[in-house]
Amino acid sequence: MAITWSLALIVSAGLRFWGFQHPKEFIIRPVLVWILLFSPSVVLGLWLILFSIKRQDS
Repeated sequence: MAITWSLALIVSAGLRFWGFQHPKEFIIRPVLVWILLFSPSVVLGLWLILFSIKRQDS
């Protein structure tokens, strides 16, 4: 969970820095919304699946 929060903080800081560098209106692409919305869930889901597979093998 700490990794997810860390990545969220990095993305947030990066977007804020980018906003300072480009003060014009930000037109967000739908692909970016999908990535930001679903990538944490997918990564955590894959991690849980891999963890459960390793646990069954032991």
